[in-house]
Amino acid sequence: MLKEKIQRYLENQTAFIDLTRLSEVFTANDLAEHFNVKRNTISNYLNQLNEEGVLVKINSRPAYYFHKAAFEYQFFALRKMYYATIKEILAEQPIFA
Repeated sequence: MLKEKIQRYLENQTAFIDLTRLSEVFTANDLAEHFNVKRNTISNYLNQLNEEGVLVKINSRPAYYFHKAAFEYQFFALRKMYYATIKEILAEQPIFA
């Protein structure tokens, strides 16, 4: 149940994502506060959703997670589920002439 709530919440938030200035709303700490549960519980669900192909993970400090399908609908297709930095994602952005 919580896992689905996290997924829906991130799906909604991803529609407003700004890749040039990522919001803390996409971090485990912020999600733990929002859902009033421990951060490690949220982290566990976030990593499960990443492994299932639902969430994309940016493995920075802190790590950021966003909804892949919602992102692709709003912006552009992604090649991976896991990125080391936001710059890797921006490098995949198509250039329209």
